[in-house]
Amino acid sequence: MRTPMRTTDGRIVATVIDDLLHKRVESKHMLLKPLGWAFDVTLIKDAVKAGASRIEVVVSDTGITYSVSVSLFLSKASALTDISIHS
Repeated sequence: MRTPMRTTDGRIVATVIDDLLHKRVESKHMLLKPLGWAFDVTLIKDAVKAGASRIEVVVSDTGITYSVSVSLFLSKASALTDISIHS
């Protein structure tokens, strides 16, 4: 089953496919400090409600795929207030 994940303004930013939250991004959107990928808290909560237990980020311009369980992601997650991204 495929479930589109939307932002609060209605844009589709990811898809839940079975138990996988799948998101395609470009490398320029990777956080630099801390190094990683950011998700809106609401997106993660909605994805879990839709059945996601894993997260996959596919970087379209490099071909790299990052995968993690939702439980590990949440155990390592922290709120970001001061971030740096590629420009």
